[in-house]
Amino acid sequence: MHLPTKYQLRTDPNTMNQLTQHSTSNTRTMSLKQLNVKIPEQELRILEAFAEKTERTKTDIIREFIRSLQTKI
Repeated sequence: MHLPTKYQLRTDPNTMNQLTQHSTSNTRTMSLKQLNVKIPEQELRILEAFAEKTERTKTDIIREFIRSLQTKI
């Protein structure tokens, strides 16, 4: 699955480190809920490759994408 440019996650490693630190501090103060998602193996491989390239967790990447949706609603 290819996301249109306006929906792609930022890939600059410096920005990723700052965003990871920011998102980690935010999650300490909020109640966390668990979400289980079934995705095709190919999409999981894409997510894993992106996580490895950016040195971030899959959870952090998905959380950032979800937060980016706020501007769309």
